[in-house]
Amino acid sequence: MVMAIRKTLPMILMACMTLGAHAAELPTTLIVGFQAGGGLDSVARALANELNKTGKHKIVVENKPGASGMMAIDAVRNASRNSALLVIMPGGSITMTPHTNKHFQYNPKKDLVPVARLATYTLGVAVSPDVNAATLAQFLKLADNSRKLAAYGTAGIGLSPHFVGETIAKQSRVNLVHVPYKGAGPAINDALGKQIPAVISTVPSLLPMVRDGRLKLLATTGTHRDKHAPGVPTLKELGYPGWQLKSGLVFLLQLLCLPMQLKSGTPPLTTRSIQSHCTIPLPYKVFCRHPCLPATSGIWCCTITQCGVKPYQTLATHFQTERIPIKP
Repeated sequence: MVMAIRKTLPMILMACMTLGAHAAELPTTLIVGFQAGGGLDSVARALANELNKTGKHKIVVENKPGASGMMAIDAVRNASRNSALLVIMPGGSITMTPHTNKHFQYNPKKDLVPVARLATYTLGVAVSPDVNAATLAQFLKLADNSRKLAAYGTAGIGLSPHFVGETIAKQSRVNLVHVPYKGAGPAINDALGKQIPAVISTVPSLLPMVRDGRLKLLATTGTHRDKHAPGVPTLKELGYPGWQLKSGLVFLLQLLCLPMQLKSGTPPLTTRSIQSHCTIPLPYKVFCRHPCLPATSGIWCCTITQCGVKPYQTLATHFQTERIPIKP
């Protein structure tokens, strides 16, 4: 993921400079839909630091956590027309949220203009060192015997980490308890502070704590083991089908970032200029056909239904999910 960011940074720099020409009085704001400390926030701040080194443009990172990224989308949609705003979003906020949020209020085809794909990454299941488990099977056995050890935290309802947990619960027949946060950072912090026994997040966000022994990584998603954690088995290896990369269904496993997305009010000329300078451009026509759109994300509707998760009611602060009891 870091290499992808480095390759893309110079081109995004040119994009932001072009955007700045239309808003010379204002800094360009990168809006992140999750709290500071998580993977997306780290990407945003690394990007902003590199762009600010030029001294020719000011890039500001602003966190708008809540509703699995929807608060960030609302901030962009409701901004004034002369605002220089870009939003960094995980693909799951577009793929899954339409099926989990009854108040899904935006249309990706109309409200967002895609610019580039910045990175992809796998997910990992990690537990606190105090949890007496060296494997996923051992953790699930403990969780099955103790409600206190059955909780796992994620960045929020309706994103890939949530459904990794729900799929593991369903297929193992262990009633795990989902604890949603407003970002990966708070979830990881609570796992480090032993407030929750387990956390599911991106592998890059977990690795620093895994390497210094503060968390234990039990499994990852992917067709192959993560090159940064070759000793950790994949869910596929452990007998959990569905969470591996499939042609045309990249969102099923890897959380594909569609990070730099412009408000549709941005002048078309500026948008085309930004896209032309990106190393991994995402043309509008390709975006409209992409499986991240609600109209073509039926696979997630099926997965969500099978996991027994019903759409939650409110957008910003009240997180609530209902589970259908798993039949033996």
